[in-house]
Amino acid sequence: MYHDCRIPAERLDLLQPGAAPGWLVPWLSTDAASSAGSHVQARRDRHGCKSGSIRLYLGRTSPLEVRGRPRGRLRLHADRFYQAMTPDLFAHDMDPSELATRAPDLAAHAERAVEQTHRSFLDGEAVVHAGLMRHYGPLARGEEPWLAWAAWQVAFHVARFRSLLAEHPNWFSEVLGDLARDKACVGLLGRANLPDLDGSPEPTNVIAAPDPRHEWLDAWRRVLGEETA
Repeated sequence: MYHDCRIPAERLDLLQPGAAPGWLVPWLSTDAASSAGSHVQARRDRHGCKSGSIRLYLGRTSPLEVRGRPRGRLRLHADRFYQAMTPDLFAHDMDPSELATRAPDLAAHAERAVEQTHRSFLDGEAVVHAGLMRHYGPLARGEEPWLAWAAWQVAFHVARFRSLLAEHPNWFSEVLGDLARDKACVGLLGRANLPDLDGSPEPTNVIAAPDPRHEWLDAWRRVLGEETA
């Protein structure tokens, strides 16, 4: 992902128990949330979101975003399609205390969004992405069973790309190479030097995920050794 996910600590604290949007984390465990591939992402950009935000996602679309505003206030944001479901939620800045009182309305808004979001945003690639974000995103807990699940996903994609490259040897340089160069031209890849994107490379299994445990390396070797043996 090329989005800037570095947000202030006070924004990330919105996910803590007892914070203003305290309904959100429990809601993610509901059947409705799971069926829609719901997860949370942190975002920051120069266009209306300089102070960082917490976004609720349903698959590949976001029905609700909590943005930081000056003087400690917050503002809810979403695309027009979702704002039209509950217009008064998006009308003005709120203090955290006011946002907390709107918890029932926010949960109801999320439920409506699940019901009315088109399945094209919730199926296919969105399933894999949502699973990875739920277990390696801001609310990740480093659970080993999901490391094994991710290993199988990576192995599947490697096999898929090997088959694709066997059928179309120039696919990597012509498609991914051009995409990487375009992103570099507009600054999305920072100052990193692009590797050689010509030819037909050999796909490799790689998993990168946060794990705060001191013994994480031994734990990963134990799980991945069992899954890849």
